[in-house]
Amino acid sequence: MNRKTLLRTAGFLVILVILLQVFSIVFDGGYWFRKKLIYDRNARIAALDLEPEGQIDVINIGDSLSTSALSPVDLYRDYGITSYNLGQDMQTPVEGYFAILTALKKQPVRVVLLENHTFFYRLKDYNYISELVSEPLKTGFPFLRFHYLWRNYWKKRSIRTYYKGFLVNDDHDAYTGGEYYDWNNEGRAYIYWLHELMLRRIAALCRRKGIALVLYSAPSPVNHRMTIHNKTSDLAEELGIYYIDANYDRDLISIDWEQDTNDFGDHLNLTGSKKMTRYIGDFLAENFNLPDHREDPSYRSWSDLIASYEETCREMKGTCYSLMEEALGFDD
Repeated sequence: MNRKTLLRTAGFLVILVILLQVFSIVFDGGYWFRKKLIYDRNARIAALDLEPEGQIDVINIGDSLSTSALSPVDLYRDYGITSYNLGQDMQTPVEGYFAILTALKKQPVRVVLLENHTFFYRLKDYNYISELVSEPLKTGFPFLRFHYLWRNYWKKRSIRTYYKGFLVNDDHDAYTGGEYYDWNNEGRAYIYWLHELMLRRIAALCRRKGIALVLYSAPSPVNHRMTIHNKTSDLAEELGIYYIDANYDRDLISIDWEQDTNDFGDHLNLTGSKKMTRYIGDFLAENFNLPDHREDPSYRSWSDLIASYEETCREMKGTCYSLMEEALGFDD
């Protein structure tokens, strides 16, 4: 490649970076989230831009099991702990890693809660290679994450209300499948080698930043088994990190599968998430010296959010946003 070609290539790359930066300003996630035009799996990342800097002590990441397991407003009301759900539907470990990096730009994260089901998806190598390239670019240039927003002009605006990344879901569809943990099974679930590598990378990041990493399993007969518990326990012990399994401890939590799930044992509903939040809150209070912010006037916005959250819980009794959107004819 001659000098002229090199200069042309360098010039093209410089122009491309400038354009991406300009477009990223226009496609600012927080701005468009406030306009209710982001309501998909990127909504929580977009809304994080609107959080006051320096106030979130705990972030919760993972796939949809994580976002339905923890209610940050309940955690703040009962324990004074500030948290944020930064998971995504079918979030991969690569996405989780960059979600942590995104949070660390403005927030003094002390604990990362990581729902472990995300490590037991089966992916192709090329999917990982693609994500390892695309996620850093999406993190650096938000335009690449939110470029689809123009399509949402032709759809209805979001009716969803997010409470620090949590959606109220009070729909009820019972799980009736019986016992799903084989307590005598000493087998280990298969974990894709790149998933395990990313877990080790997340653990290393947390160590460097002085952050406590907590693996956990949300209650879910559809997704969790004793073999997953065993494999995660092995990894947690090897890495020197915490692991708690709400399926293993569900009698302690008093999970009622006739009342605490909205989709036949796949995810927790509102009553289930409240129980799970108490379980996590007790664990955090017992193991970490996290500050209680309830009497701190600089956290007044968190206290003010409680009344709105509780009113939304009353309004959503017996239903969920997806059912309401279906009735309104949302174009998916």
